[in-house]
Amino acid sequence: MKLFISLLLLGLSLSACATGPFANLNDVNRPNFVGQFLGKWHGQDNSSGSLDVKFTEGSNGTWSAISVFTYDGTDVNAKTKSVKIDGNKVELIITWEVQGVIASTKLIGVLTNNQIEGTYVSTTSEEPATGKWVITRK
Repeated sequence: MKLFISLLLLGLSLSACATGPFANLNDVNRPNFVGQFLGKWHGQDNSSGSLDVKFTEGSNGTWSAISVFTYDGTDVNAKTKSVKIDGNKVELIITWEVQGVIASTKLIGVLTNNQIEGTYVSTTSEEPATGKWVITRK
């Protein structure tokens, strides 16, 4: 009887796991972009500043991001145009305005553990700017 009860409890435990948080084992290995990441950007022209990005995933699987960076010591709140996540890769397109200059920036990066590292290209009315960025999960 004790053996029967033990096996019954084991069976119930295993069946609960099959419908619980580990039901889809692919999700366990899925990179986690959700959360806030803080770090720095560095331009080809030796400009630099801080970068703060918060990623959220909607219930329908769509991604959004809130981005703030500093330029010449001024906080710039960017508007997100698009966020694409593919495995451990991210493409974030933002628009922003600094000192009357309106620009669009495409950031492409790779998530490794709790850090995203990549490159960016900014398009302005003056000239394109490129650089690198690294942000770490807060």
